[in-house]
Amino acid sequence: MKNCIAKIRKERGLTLQALADRVGASNQQISHLEKERRGLTVDWLDRIAVALDCHPFDLLEPDPALMKINGTSPTAIEQQLVLHFRRLSDAQQEAMLDFMRTVVCDVETPDYGGQSTTG
Repeated sequence: MKNCIAKIRKERGLTLQALADRVGASNQQISHLEKERRGLTVDWLDRIAVALDCHPFDLLEPDPALMKINGTSPTAIEQQLVLHFRRLSDAQQEAMLDFMRTVVCDVETPDYGGQSTTG
């Protein structure tokens, strides 16, 4: 699975060595993870996410094929909405869904493949 560790690391203004120091690894290990030459385990995701102050899911490139709704891939804006939504707490997600329901109350609720949008 593709990752965006390097992108987030650079956004945070960190060098390979700085991230490696925070994670407790060598800069070569981090480089191999960024370039997908080494498998990205759950442990690595957790450690790097803590070091970069983000959610582990943020380190992975979303797969648009898995995000299809009614056979249509999401737009870039929709992908960004999903990424930002995932960073919210459960309570914030519920509040955002309530807000969206009030904004689009006159629009029919889409079918999300049997997945509940209310938790």
